[in-house]
Amino acid sequence: MAHDLRARHETTDGSRPAISSIAADVAKATPLVAFSVLRGGGDAFEGTSQRPDKKTARRVATDVFTVVGGSSADVARVHGDVEKMLENAPTLAARTAHMKRVRVDIVKAGGRLSDVGFPRAMNEGCAGVFWDQPKWPEAKIGLRSEYLQTDPVLVVHEVAHALHHLAFSAEERRAIDAVLLPVWGNRQDVDEVFAIYTEREFLQTFSIDEKRARGIYGATRRQWSDDHLFTRFVRKLYFPAKTLAGTEAPRAMDWRRFSG
Repeated sequence: MAHDLRARHETTDGSRPAISSIAADVAKATPLVAFSVLRGGGDAFEGTSQRPDKKTARRVATDVFTVVGGSSADVARVHGDVEKMLENAPTLAARTAHMKRVRVDIVKAGGRLSDVGFPRAMNEGCAGVFWDQPKWPEAKIGLRSEYLQTDPVLVVHEVAHALHHLAFSAEERRAIDAVLLPVWGNRQDVDEVFAIYTEREFLQTFSIDEKRARGIYGATRRQWSDDHLFTRFVRKLYFPAKTLAGTEAPRAMDWRRFSG
C-alpha cells in the first residue's frame, strides 16, 4: 500500500464523532445474532439460514449513502463496497436502512476536509473520516480520492465506523465495550479496533505495510487471530450464515504486553 497508514487518524485534538443510536424498536425488530457471541451464546447460532440478498443490499447502499463529488467510478466503488458489506447479512442491511443517512464526500487531492463541512480539528492528511454531530441531518464520511484508488478497504473502514455509531443500540455498544475497553482503555481505540476487524473480513490477509503501521493500526493487525472472540463476533455480523470463526475455544484479546 502506497500511503502511510497513520493517515487514517482522524482528528488533531482527540475529539470523537457523536453517537446516534438506532431506535430501540428497530433494534428489537432486527436482532443481530452476532451479539449472542459477545454474550456467550454463540454456539446456538452456528450456520444460521440467512441467505445473501444482493438486491436489498444494493438498494440500501444507494438509499442510505449519498456520494457527492468524485467520478462515476468513485460513486460505484463506494456503493459497491457497502453492498458487499451488507449482501450476506440481511438483518444488518435492514438495520442500516433505518439508521441516520450518511453523506459521502469524495475530496480531490489537495482539497480540505473542512471545505466540505468537517470540523477544523480534522487531520487534513487522513485518508478517510467518519463524523457525526447531533444537529446534522446526515452523518458524514470523507474519502480522499488519491487514497481511494490505492486502499482496498478504505470505504469498508469508514462505513464500519458509520455502522458502529449509527446501526447499533446503546445496549449493543455496551456489549462491544465490555470486550474491548478493558484491553484498549479508550473510546478512540475501541472504534478503530471494530473498523480494523471489519477490514479483515473483506481481505485475504493484512499486508506487511498494514502490520507495520504505528499504534493501534499495526498492533491490531499483527495480533489479529481467527480464534479471537471479537473475530467471531465480527464475522457473524457480516456473514451470519457462516460457522463460527476459528478452531480453538474463543479467547479474549490480550495486548497488554504489547510494547509498540
